[in-house]
Amino acid sequence: MSQWIRLREFILASSLCACATYNPVPSTPPSATPTPVKTLDSVHTNTVPDANIFQPGNMRYTVQLQSVTQTAAGDSIPRVDSSRLSAVLLANYSLIPQSRFIHSLMKTDSVSFTTFTAPTTSSTVLPNQSYSMDIDPLIGRVTVIRAVQPCVQEIAEGPFRGDEITPAIPLNDQQSWTDTSTYSLCRSGVLLQFTRTSRYRRDMVSLPPVSDSLFQVFREVDVVITGNGSQWQQKVEAMGHGISADTLWIRSDKTRLQRISGSARLEVSFKSALRSQHFVQTTVTRIRAQ
Repeated sequence: MSQWIRLREFILASSLCACATYNPVPSTPPSATPTPVKTLDSVHTNTVPDANIFQPGNMRYTVQLQSVTQTAAGDSIPRVDSSRLSAVLLANYSLIPQSRFIHSLMKTDSVSFTTFTAPTTSSTVLPNQSYSMDIDPLIGRVTVIRAVQPCVQEIAEGPFRGDEITPAIPLNDQQSWTDTSTYSLCRSGVLLQFTRTSRYRRDMVSLPPVSDSLFQVFREVDVVITGNGSQWQQKVEAMGHGISADTLWIRSDKTRLQRISGSARLEVSFKSALRSQHFVQTTVTRIRAQ
């Protein structure tokens, strides 16, 4: 059962915090200069409007995720435990020459995962990782570049996707918009497929800004999870559903994402010929610029 618990520990952090399209590539370093589709406003230009939250430069964020998980295995009595994930996220944004596109590199640092299961507490320091992505600021589309690799039992991808601090906010005055994305993650031999729909809405009530230089964007996310794979030579199937609601604070004078706060609820079931497990996880997320 311990292997299945490893699956649960990182599912939520990888499903509800952000939105992006994922572009699989071979297991080689991704190119930093992709070839975008040439449209009238993307040819022979190397400038980005000032309203873009992905202006070239560097940003540093702290992340705190606190979760409570209820686990039920078959007909056994449900068990409740909690966990905390903390990390520092470093982001660099740079212009892609001769286009309106922006390249971003996000790196993790000081990633710590702690579980609280009475009467014990266990802490793990996770390895640092980096994520490469391309951004179309005009429409707010974020494309994370991921390496293609087989999903085997020895692989449990880290808790981040890379787009946690790059929300899909376009360069226009729309009051509301929707972003849909699909991606996959390997969890100890089980390949999970995520279909995520995010609905954004600008705060038009609290004008002028809620703070001296901050305005708000509200986001609601709905995610559907399916998956299959094998563990200990047993076929495993997974299915689940999650929802989240959070608020994004954006600094208006320098047009930078300042913080994200919200909560989420996720239900996932894993089934094999010999066992089944059902997880219900609620999580509170706090991300803040430093």
